[in-house]
Amino acid sequence: MFRDYKTLIIDQDTSNLAKLGVIFDFIGESCVSTDLKHWEAQAKSTSKLLSILIGNHLNPSDLGKLLTEIKNKYPSVPVIIVSSEEYFQQAKETLNRRIVACLPDNFSYSQLLNAIHRCQLVLENNRDIMGDEHRRSITLFRSLVGSSTAIQEVRRLI
Repeated sequence: MFRDYKTLIIDQDTSNLAKLGVIFDFIGESCVSTDLKHWEAQAKSTSKLLSILIGNHLNPSDLGKLLTEIKNKYPSVPVIIVSSEEYFQQAKETLNRRIVACLPDNFSYSQLLNAIHRCQLVLENNRDIMGDEHRRSITLFRSLVGSSTAIQEVRRLI
């Protein structure tokens, strides 16, 4: 279901971006890595975002600007933060409920998978609430079921 979705990884440290990219490739998740200057272009070019992962190599003022831009431009995309407690508190003030996980600097495989799974659940829930363009129409369902009088009576009761 989420095969076409990608995680946008934002970090200033290029070696950390490469490491995170390798980790995502290893677990079979698609990702796009970018720095702070080019994140908006990457986000716009990625049609379906599963989540936005923010690395821990940003200074506090850049982090604040980034968080407000994410809040305004991508209101339904869940956020994962790899950070210390200070970053998490600043992010929590800005994004509040959109942060699905705060991972430590040396996170484990299971912590990352848990965070990705939470992002999938959030997107699934958002899709259920807002309606999904991928849902089949009810006329298709009705055409598959039949048109006997008993079926029509059940439809009338529904």
